[in-house]
Amino acid sequence: MQSIKTFKNKIIKSIKNKTLPFVNLYTKHSSIDNNLIVLVSFFGRNIGDNPGGIYDYLKDSGYEVVFLVKRPEDYPDVNCVRMYSMKSYILLRKAKLIISNSRMTPKWIKKEGQTYIQTWHGTPLKRLVHDLEVFNMPSADSIEDYFKLFDDEVKRWDYLLSPCPFTTEKLRSAFQYEGEVLEIGYPRNQKLFDYKQEDISEIKKKLGLEVDDKVILYAPTYRDNLNRGVGKYYFNTPLEFDKLRKEFPEYKILIRYHYSIVESEDFENENIINVSQYDDIADLYLVSDVLITDYSSVFFDYSILEKPFLFFMYDIEEYANDLRGFYLDVYNDFPIKPVTTTEGIIEQLKNIDNYNFKDFSDEYNPKENIHCKDKLLSCINEIMESK
Repeated sequence: MQSIKTFKNKIIKSIKNKTLPFVNLYTKHSSIDNNLIVLVSFFGRNIGDNPGGIYDYLKDSGYEVVFLVKRPEDYPDVNCVRMYSMKSYILLRKAKLIISNSRMTPKWIKKEGQTYIQTWHGTPLKRLVHDLEVFNMPSADSIEDYFKLFDDEVKRWDYLLSPCPFTTEKLRSAFQYEGEVLEIGYPRNQKLFDYKQEDISEIKKKLGLEVDDKVILYAPTYRDNLNRGVGKYYFNTPLEFDKLRKEFPEYKILIRYHYSIVESEDFENENIINVSQYDDIADLYLVSDVLITDYSSVFFDYSILEKPFLFFMYDIEEYANDLRGFYLDVYNDFPIKPVTTTEGIIEQLKNIDNYNFKDFSDEYNPKENIHCKDKLLSCINEIMESK
């Protein structure tokens, strides 16, 4: 028997679907608000990532800046409107500038005079969209339908953000995008260039860590074939935390699952903390001493700090051949080779000082990215002043 909440949600959705065409018609000839900027991060899941970094740039700019989020009550100090509400659709039709880090709802019909900046959410290791060699996406019935989802999205883009030539090349190829690219860095990484030691102490305190704690950050991504529906994945890692803790008792372990992982094992105790709901992953980079990941793009950003990162790729053959494939040679293009066992991770941690991570950082995070804020604000001001 359906719950009252499920029935109510269905009724609300039905009303919205019938009302949206009238919203689009009502706002068709309405004027654009040249002072309004709308931000969306991960379909409204939070206020983080690149849109969050841009919000920090803009919050004292004089513009009206609105974040669309699914749970506005979680952010009482931020100007938020509920994602997918009628008001959110009206704001999307009024805003001069829309900024998102992933696909926007197709129900938003972009108007003439509006500008859309797509920031995306990382330098890709795993192949994307048109570069896929195999297809395992639950969000579409066929690869042709999947391509169309993104092709329709890309038609709305006016600018695409990128941190380096490699990212520009791969995102252009993946999205078949021929428009303007702002190759200036990612706003979410600004604090990795200009942090202070007291910032690290404050973040550790917020996370319940001691100032002197050593920290391992474990940040795996999802697997396309392990899903509970569109955009909802489950994940169980074979990384043996007990063995890590036994070998390195001085470390606390932070676990940061991908935002699409909605079901996972619970390892949390006084030495292992699940930080998946923490909005700003840059804070987690700052407090950690080493990163363990797999096919996530997090290591590209993390390398800015020139701290060590390890690759626990226990299912590498399946991932490479049956799920996604890679843009890089994971055995030869990384400063450290991937391993498939906990013992391999332990051995690399014991010899971590023998590896060089600086050259990788220089290639994928040019030092001029520290000026991302000034360059992006200049672009945004030009957009907002244009007629």
